[in-house]
Amino acid sequence: MRQTAWGQFDRVTRALVAGAAGGLVGAGVKLLGELIFPPRSPGEPIPPAVAVSKLLTWLTGHPLLEERTTLAVQAFHWSFSLAVGALYGLSAEFWPRARIARGAGFGVVLLLATHESLLPLTGLSLPWSQIPLKEHASELFTHVLFGVSVELVRGAVRERVFGAPTAA
Repeated sequence: MRQTAWGQFDRVTRALVAGAAGGLVGAGVKLLGELIFPPRSPGEPIPPAVAVSKLLTWLTGHPLLEERTTLAVQAFHWSFSLAVGALYGLSAEFWPRARIARGAGFGVVLLLATHESLLPLTGLSLPWSQIPLKEHASELFTHVLFGVSVELVRGAVRERVFGAPTAA
């Protein structure tokens, strides 16, 4: 591995930073994908808005204000993407199988862990059986886009910024 300005950082830090960068780019790519293939019908509750509203109600006794919904959803979306990207970067660094299908596997696992199980089980989205097939398809498409984007950026940052090539 060639020496770079980042050389003093340990492998864990480099993995987290590279994954976080991938998570941010992946968030943008997923949002663009959702413009093409919307993940829910108009008027359907947006899971991050529901989660933030429930949290605010629990903390303050007041729900999320309607005019703050877009900001709350975006803050949740970008923060969550950064965090799961960083965790993916760490996983991919020490467990190469996490990179299956160039990150598409990561996107599918994330979908299964969130939209297909955790969100319906916690009441943050409709029950799985009540979600139209086209919405499941949209979530699959955009999560695969997210996973592949995270992996591409993670690998590029690892190689170009840190000087550490990604093994095949």
